[in-house]
Amino acid sequence: MESLRMSILTLMIAVNLGLCVVMTDFYDNSCPERCTCLVEKNKLFQIRCREGFSTNELERLFYNLKDNITQLRFTSSQLREIPKSVCILRKLVVLDLSQNHISDIKNTSIGCLSTLSVLNLTNNRIKKLVNNTFSGLTTLKELYIGHNSIQRIDVFAFNKDLESLSLIDLNHNKLEEFDPWVFRLPNARDPNRCITLNVSYNDLQRFTNKINWSIAEERSPWGDCVKIDFQFNSFGRIQTFQDMVKMYHFTSVLELMKLIDMRFYFGNKFYCDCDMFEVVHYLKNVVHGIQIDVSINCFYPKALRGVDIFHAEEDKFQCEVKTDCPANCHCIRRPANDTIVVKCDRLSELPDNVPSGHHIELRLANNAIQSPTSSKAYLRNVTVFDVTNNNMISIDGTLIQILTQTPQTSILLESNNLTYLPKKEWQRLNVTNLEELTLSKNLLRCDCHSLWLKYWLQKNGRIVPDANAIQCHNQYLLGRSLKDVADSDFVCVNWIFVFIQIGVVNLLVLIGFVGVVFVIIDDKRKTPIQVDYDLRLQFDVFISFSEKDKDWVKKDLIDRLMYNEAENDEQGHEPRHWYYVAFADKDFVHGLQITQNIANCISDSRVTLLVLSKNFLQSNWCKYEFRTAHNNALSRKGVKVIIIKCEDLKGVPIDTDLAMHLKSHTFLDIHEPDFYRKLKRVLPVPLYTRLQEDVEDIIISETMVIEAESDVEQNDDELELQGAEQNIGAQINENDNVVEQEIEREDWFSPLHDEYNPRNLVLFQAHGSRNNLDLHH
Repeated sequence: MESLRMSILTLMIAVNLGLCVVMTDFYDNSCPERCTCLVEKNKLFQIRCREGFSTNELERLFYNLKDNITQLRFTSSQLREIPKSVCILRKLVVLDLSQNHISDIKNTSIGCLSTLSVLNLTNNRIKKLVNNTFSGLTTLKELYIGHNSIQRIDVFAFNKDLESLSLIDLNHNKLEEFDPWVFRLPNARDPNRCITLNVSYNDLQRFTNKINWSIAEERSPWGDCVKIDFQFNSFGRIQTFQDMVKMYHFTSVLELMKLIDMRFYFGNKFYCDCDMFEVVHYLKNVVHGIQIDVSINCFYPKALRGVDIFHAEEDKFQCEVKTDCPANCHCIRRPANDTIVVKCDRLSELPDNVPSGHHIELRLANNAIQSPTSSKAYLRNVTVFDVTNNNMISIDGTLIQILTQTPQTSILLESNNLTYLPKKEWQRLNVTNLEELTLSKNLLRCDCHSLWLKYWLQKNGRIVPDANAIQCHNQYLLGRSLKDVADSDFVCVNWIFVFIQIGVVNLLVLIGFVGVVFVIIDDKRKTPIQVDYDLRLQFDVFISFSEKDKDWVKKDLIDRLMYNEAENDEQGHEPRHWYYVAFADKDFVHGLQITQNIANCISDSRVTLLVLSKNFLQSNWCKYEFRTAHNNALSRKGVKVIIIKCEDLKGVPIDTDLAMHLKSHTFLDIHEPDFYRKLKRVLPVPLYTRLQEDVEDIIISETMVIEAESDVEQNDDELELQGAEQNIGAQINENDNVVEQEIEREDWFSPLHDEYNPRNLVLFQAHGSRNNLDLHH
C-alpha cells in the first residue's frame, strides 16, 4: 500500500513537471519580443510588453492560445488601441486592457467577442463613446470604463444588443450632462432583473432627455431595477431636479416615488436651501405614511452636512439673500420660520436697510459701533440684537424699548464701553418679551446714578445670565460685583471741583517749567559753547574733507574761519577772530605716514570738522579720519566731532559707525539759514582769544605791581628806587629774551603761514604792552 502511494505521488510530480516544461517551451517559441507571458491553470493568460514591441506577433501568439484561454490580462503595455487580433480568442470571457493608452474603442475590435462577459478598460485615455460601440456583445455583464477622460456618450452607444449588461462603471470621467439612456437597456426594462450605473466623480451639472424617455415607460410598480450613483458631481440644487421632473414627464406623486425608489445616490454635495425646504416640506406632508428609502444627504449648510434631507431639522434649511443686503454684510434666510439673519463686519453704525422678514437677527458682534440709534424701521422686527465687543459708549433708551416690543427678544450688550444705562427708559422695559439680556465686561460705574440698576438686576436676574459677572469700574470699587456692593458705597464725587484744582496746579507747574526752559534755551542761544581747553594743543580745528570738495572748503569754509571779517569792513581782518585751522595740504608733515599725519592733526586739535558728501563716503582716507576723530572724542574730554552735511545722501551706503553717529548727534547743513553763525556757535572760542585774555590778565597784574612800586618810589630814598628799577628792569629783560626766542619773523602772525601759531602774536602783543608800560613810568 505504501509503495502504491509513492507511485501515485511520483506520477503527479512527473505530470506537473511535464506541464511546466511544455509552458516553458511555449514561452520561448510564441511570446513576442520585449514581452513577458504567463499562463495560469484557470486558463488566464497574462502578457505585459515594453514600448516598441511588435503587435504583428500577437496574431501568432493568440492563434496558439485560441482553444485554451478564456481570460486575457493585457495591462500596463502602452497599448494605443485594442488589437484586432483578440478576435482570434473566440472563447474569451474576461478581457482586461486596463492601464494602457487606449484613446478610442472600435467595434470592429471587440464586437466579435460573442462570449465576452467582463470588459475592463479603466485607466486609459478614452474621450468619447460613439453609437454602437458595444454592438454584438450580447453576453457582456460588466463594463468598467472608469478613470478615463470621457466627455460625451452618444445616446445609442449602449444599444439593445447588451442583453446581459448589469453593471456600468463610468466613475472619474469628465461627463457634464446625464441622459437617461440607461433606462432603455434590456435589464432596466425587465422587472425581474436590475442594472447599476456608477457616474460618481464626474462633473455632472444638468439632465438632458435626447432619447425622449418618460417615467411612464417604467414597468416596475416602484422602478427598483435601476440604481444610479451620482455622488461627487456638480449638481445639488433642487432647481436641477425640478427641471428633471418636467423633462422626464412626471405627472403624479406615484411616478415621483418611482424615481425616488430607484436608489439614486446623490452623494455629499446637496444644497439644503430654501428651495429644497419647500420640496422636503411638501413630501413630508403629501406623501405622509409612505416609507421613503433614498440616499440624499445635505452638504450645505455646515450645520446639516451629512444629514439625510428627510431627517434634517427644518429650521436649519437656509439660503443666501442678496436683495437689500448691506455692504460688508452676509444675509441668509431660514424659510421654516421666515427669519432673516444679517451678519456684518467693519461697521461703525447700524445698517440703513436689511432684507425684510417676519423675524430679523442682527449679528453685529466685533464691529466698531459706538452709539446705535432707534431711527431704523426694521428694528421692530428684530428678535436678536447682538452688538457684543463693539466700542459702544452709550445706548439709546428708545432703541431698547422698541426692541422689547417683539416677543422672545435677545439683547446682547457685553464687552463694550458702557458706563451708564438710560434709567428712565430701562425701568419701563417690557421684560416679559425679553428672552436674554447680557451686560458683563462693560465699564459701568457704581455711584449714586446707578444704584437703581442694582435693584433692577435683583428683580430681573432670570433674564440676565451674566448678572453676577457685571462689575464696577470705579477706582475704589474696581472689580467688585455690582449686585454685591452696599447701597452706602453708591456715592458721587464732585469731580468738576477736583479737576479744576488739579488743572490750576498743573497750569502753574507748566508755566514755571516753560519759563525755566525758555531761560535755559535763551541762555544757550546767546552764549557760545564753551570747551575745556588744553592750551598745549596747536590747532583750534582740523578739517577732514574729500579732495574733490576742496574748492568750496578752501575758498569758502577755511577763508571764513581763518579770515573772519569784522562787522565793520573798515576794520579789516582782526586776529582776535581767527581760528587756527589744520588740514592736509598745509599741516601734513612730509615723510610721515598718512595715518600718522591724520592722528597727529586730530590729537592736536580741539574740534574735528567732517565735510560729509558723497565724495567723502567714497574715500577710504576720509572714513579713516572719521574713525580716528570719533575714537579721539570718546577717549578725551573737551574734544568734539562736528559733521557738516553738504548734499543729499539718500541712497548712498554709509558705514555703521558713521550712521550711528548721525542718528545720535546733531549735524549742520550748509543749506540751512545762518549756517556760519550756527557753525561759529558750536566751535570753541579761538585759541588766540583765550591766550590774549590770559596775557591781558598778566599785564593787568603787572601794571598794578608797577603802580604800587611807583607810590613807594615817591616815599623812599633814591637807593631804594634805583634798586626797584634794577629789579623791574631785570625782570623785563628776562621776559624780552623769552619773546625774542619765540618770535623770529613778523610774518608768523599770518594764519596761512606754515609756521603760524597764535602764541607768537599773543606773546608779541604782551611784549609791546610791557614796553609801553615801562616807557610810561
